[in-house]
Amino acid sequence: MKICKTVFLLISAIFFFSNCNDDENITIPPEITACTEDAGIPVINFDTSIVYPCPLGFNIVQKNRYQYAEPVFNPNNENEIIYIRREYEESSILKREIWKYNFCTENATFITDLVSHDLDWSRKDWVIFTAEDRQLYKIKSNGDSLTRLTLNGDFNNQAKWNDAGTKYLYERLTSPLSGLRVCDEFGNVQDTLDGLTVAHSWTWDNEDNRIFYSEIPEDVIYGEYYSETDELEPINTLSLAGSADRIITKLVYRKSDNRLYFASSLNLAYHDLATDEVVHLTQGADNRAYGPFDIPKEGNTIIVSRIDLEKTDVCTVEIEVNLYLIDVTGEREREVVLPE
Repeated sequence: MKICKTVFLLISAIFFFSNCNDDENITIPPEITACTEDAGIPVINFDTSIVYPCPLGFNIVQKNRYQYAEPVFNPNNENEIIYIRREYEESSILKREIWKYNFCTENATFITDLVSHDLDWSRKDWVIFTAEDRQLYKIKSNGDSLTRLTLNGDFNNQAKWNDAGTKYLYERLTSPLSGLRVCDEFGNVQDTLDGLTVAHSWTWDNEDNRIFYSEIPEDVIYGEYYSETDELEPINTLSLAGSADRIITKLVYRKSDNRLYFASSLNLAYHDLATDEVVHLTQGADNRAYGPFDIPKEGNTIIVSRIDLEKTDVCTVEIEVNLYLIDVTGEREREVVLPE
């Protein structure tokens, strides 16, 4: 029961808070020095138990002015990320913004303040996101060429580019037209994935006809979907009922090591598809949980949004949300200090 309440508190805290022809001319730098390997401040984690004696629940207080969430690597340069910066005054959120940060220059650049959630960055330098009006937009990472992609739908969520940046997959929630859709880069619907109604989160493989997905139910955690044949194939049947790993919040597939990385309610882990081994990279606790993350196609560093809680009195908990770098081995966890 204590674990369930902890997970509930941590998840609740998370939620509390023109077409361009130049696209075809995007070039990939031939060689990049990984500044992320030496970035950040090393941390030592201490597990603290949070007891629950408050009948009306905890009063959640923001420790800092800003929260940093949903980091995504530049697919052409692992030294750059985008992220959402949420600004608070006491416990009230004032605004959400997308920022870009370079680990080599240590410069942060503002992109837009229209965002609500769910970022992704294409190889053609388009940042796609769900805005406050719940519609999908794309924008160049320098803040130019804002383009609306959807015109209706109560919620349009989790847009994910394919590797080439020529398509994206997203979820539209509008009955009776709810479901997953594949669109070209300009927002034209190419396919409706009627067989993937069970998906809770998803990620593309390098092959466009294969999509990894996760489910909320307790046993089948994730599998493959083949859009050409409309077939689902479970690939993990671990029984995780009642454990902290039962809710998969994000998936990232890496062709280079044939691993499916995922964030659960508390932890980061990966499933090695060659050996069928599941390896945990982090260990959450009552006072610490790991959320949205990203990992470059090549490279040795994961970036993740981490939630930390500190109980300051009987019924008050301080929360802070920051970005952390972790080696793909699960070692060398370090906090990213971003300029305000």
